[in-house]
Amino acid sequence: PRPLPVFTGTYGTTHADHERMGWDMGAAFPAEVRQRLNRTSTRRLVDHFAGLHAPGASTLSAFRLVHEAAVPGAMAFIRGVARGAGVPEDQVLVLNLRVELAHFVR
Repeated sequence: PRPLPVFTGTYGTTHADHERMGWDMGAAFPAEVRQRLNRTSTRRLVDHFAGLHAPGASTLSAFRLVHEAAVPGAMAFIRGVARGAGVPEDQVLVLNLRVELAHFVR
């Protein structure tokens, strides 16, 4: 197996800090982010939920609202990863919620 990439940094605890950490990680590992998004099982979920006209877009929107209220720091981190890697935020959100979202796809 390939070793996991190493990432280190010092960050504060604000939402801006979480987003900056995510951005730094996304910018450091854009190929790994894209590789994970393009795995067959993940790609199927991304295609179903991410994007304005995706069939599951309203479900993803509901998940986003709940998570923005419950774990805003984690959502800031996800935004940062997406921006740093240069991929759509919805796709990174699907990647992070793939276990939960898989229950909505038959």
